[in-house]
Amino acid sequence: MENTEQRNDRGHDLFWMNPVTGKRLSAGKAFYDERFCEYRLKIDEASEEKQYYLKPIGLINDELRYRLEQVIKKNGKFHHREEKGDGYSSDATGGEVYIDFGSSMKVLVLNFNPQSKKKEAA
Repeated sequence: MENTEQRNDRGHDLFWMNPVTGKRLSAGKAFYDERFCEYRLKIDEASEEKQYYLKPIGLINDELRYRLEQVIKKNGKFHHREEKGDGYSSDATGGEVYIDFGSSMKVLVLNFNPQSKKKEAA
């Protein structure tokens, strides 16, 4: 049996985007898990201890809305998930997911375009 993450082991690119200039810097990878219909985010700036997930939660006014959750552990074991932010995608974002990660200075962007490396340093 094949693991979902193994089938798409390259994942999707994550970027930090300056909302004023649009400049992007690499931020990590996102891996889709079909079993739970969510993305596991591997964010470069976050420690390995922190686990983040992005899950679609609904469609409002032609925007697909997402919830960003962090796994909270007690004594090294899963305890619960806590909401840490939200996101959206729409025609205006070109299908990318713009995620509020708690900073007004940058936006976390989940990119589905394999040509995204060309945009990175633009």
